[in-house]
Amino acid sequence: MQQKNLELETVSSLLLLGEIGKIAAESYFDEALSSTALSIEEIGKLSVKKKLNDAVLQCQWALETLRVQAEEKVLNNSSIVAEVALDNFKNINYTDSEEKVEKFQVIKNLQKKIQSNMGIQE
Repeated sequence: MQQKNLELETVSSLLLLGEIGKIAAESYFDEALSSTALSIEEIGKLSVKKKLNDAVLQCQWALETLRVQAEEKVLNNSSIVAEVALDNFKNINYTDSEEKVEKFQVIKNLQKKIQSNMGIQE
């Protein structure tokens, strides 16, 4: 139970960081977006050590999202930082794509649950 709570709190933190990154990208704050990506990377490294697989997947998802947002806003530094951060997770793969899709769905459901608890509308 404690492991699940830790994972839920970690994913919650990642969701908040993702929102901060989104705002930073929309405001063209390259340095803030880079810092957010680095924070997500650090949480991801800790999640790997603690075997929080859903949190690791959320880190990958968040970093990829930030990378795309940085590229769309031509925030070159942030784009590179997010790409390098993502590279640290390349060797952490789920064995088949069906399992990965299921994991993404679990994460998406978790996001909805957290957002509804926080009063955030999609």
